[in-house]
Amino acid sequence: GKKAGKRKIWYQLKPDGDGSWVVDDVYLSKSDEKNNNSVGGRVAVLLAMRSSLDAWKLGEPDRILAVATPEFSRALSELSPAHLQRFAKQVAGEVPEKAQPTPNERIGDETSEVRVSRGLQSELALKFRKVDGVWKLDDLQVESRRTGDGIASARDVTSAMSAALAFQNAYRSSDK
Repeated sequence: GKKAGKRKIWYQLKPDGDGSWVVDDVYLSKSDEKNNNSVGGRVAVLLAMRSSLDAWKLGEPDRILAVATPEFSRALSELSPAHLQRFAKQVAGEVPEKAQPTPNERIGDETSEVRVSRGLQSELALKFRKVDGVWKLDDLQVESRRTGDGIASARDVTSAMSAALAFQNAYRSSDK
């Protein structure tokens, strides 16, 4: 736009099959080009962030498992659908509907981390890993300014919850 000022943009070109050149990727700075941090790569991670947030906010177990890496999905699937819905609400319930990522995202070749605000008191860190060329949610972390409200790793909490639920079920049925 007119107010944005002038900005250099780096285009990566590749030859097309018919002898012409096409834009393969776009970089916003020379350092982005050096670090292979392209606009296309950022968009892919941000799309994965949006679909992951939508799944967790809705609390739909099938969607939550679909956006997760196989390892994270396996850990989450050990919870009953009701427990997974409750946990999803606890983790993502405070995230605003139109949550925007904070500007300090870390996007690498195989792993990425994007943070979104959960209000004034906490942030949600979404950690992604590339699986077969697709960004999948690998873990979640809630960083809170209030003591006791944070979650260091949703994957670890899920494992602890499933162990506690298995113990509770065994205890109720007197299964020694």
